[in-house]
Amino acid sequence: MAHLERKSNTSRTTEILIAPQAYSFLVQQGRQGTTYVTRIPDGVSGLSINALALMCGVEKEEIQELIESIETGEDWLMTEHLIPLQSINLKFSEFYEPPIVLDTACLGILKHFAGTDEFKVFLNGINIALTNYRQILKCGGLRRFIWEQTGYLSSGYRNFGDNLQCNGCKFGGQK
Repeated sequence: MAHLERKSNTSRTTEILIAPQAYSFLVQQGRQGTTYVTRIPDGVSGLSINALALMCGVEKEEIQELIESIETGEDWLMTEHLIPLQSINLKFSEFYEPPIVLDTACLGILKHFAGTDEFKVFLNGINIALTNYRQILKCGGLRRFIWEQTGYLSSGYRNFGDNLQCNGCKFGGQK
């Protein structure tokens, strides 16, 4: 974190004011309005609502409504995977258009669509969200998948990441 020092004229103390650190971001635009984001230097990542909707096999409006319900505390559709999301920030505050949903929230929403009978979406008999959730686990997790999309692993920001790439992961609905 950056800090500023201010010396007081009336005493011998030095006050250190901590200023918020300005972050940099790696952003990758994909097909169908998908956006992948990784914050530097901490690697916190996220997906656009379009990318999350594609991963879950639903329309983006359904994701937007679900996020709004989580943020407002509507409990009529809360599943075991969504309840923990009520106590965290769901989106990067630095992004307004498109809104970027944090990877921890994305994973909870993906689990919601993968594991809740009334919300499962099938395409040719395949549960899209469950298939994509399993694919993400094979790739080493959602954050690692996003790092691969944004180039965070290969850009030198992560020293240990070179051997952890998610080579060629494709998800239902991606071309």
